Amino acid sequence: LPQTVSHLETLERLSAQIAQDIVTRDANPLPEDEFSAEVGGKIHRGKAGVRTEAGAAINAAAKALRGKAGRVDIGKFRGFVITGRGFEMLDAVDIGLQGSSFYTVTMNEELPAGTVGSMESVLRLLETRRKENTEAIAANRKRISDIEEQLRKPFEHEKQLADLLVEQARLTDLLDLNRNDAHA
Repeated sequence: LPQTVSHLETLERLSAQIAQDIVTRDANPLPEDEFSAEVGGKIHRGKAGVRTEAGAAINAAAKALRGKAGRVDIGKFRGFVITGRGFEMLDAVDIGLQGSSFYTVTMNEELPAGTVGSMESVLRLLETRRKENTEAIAANRKRISDIEEQLRKPFEHEKQLADLLVEQARLTDLLDLNRNDAHA
């Protein structure tokens, strides 16, 4: 039960974070038919080719973290911080968007616009993520309720257990199992 309650608290905290991130995303809309992101201090804004340019800059900043430990801010997108994380012992990096919660982004090295597409998809799917989280919260609450109901029920073998404990005590006395071996 404690694990289930702890998991529920984690889900509720995540739900609040996702709700805040939806507010952040909606407060930072993209210009009509344009893309805009800041990467490494440079603003990438416009229509044709800008997603590819920004994606290439994000990928390059992330790749520079290979073999290094730690998370580094790469830029900003719609109110979220674009972060990259390197792993000291691995030749790997990951990219994410940091708001109230952290969202992993797929880095597409062959098609840099795909990295940007992944960022856009992560933000577009926040409502879906929140809905799934809300469903998990409801399922967890039901599980807690079911467990609590089971705990309130009397132990169905209580009488049999009490009888067996009486028999165990009688046998212990009969066999003198409670004697102190030092006096034997």
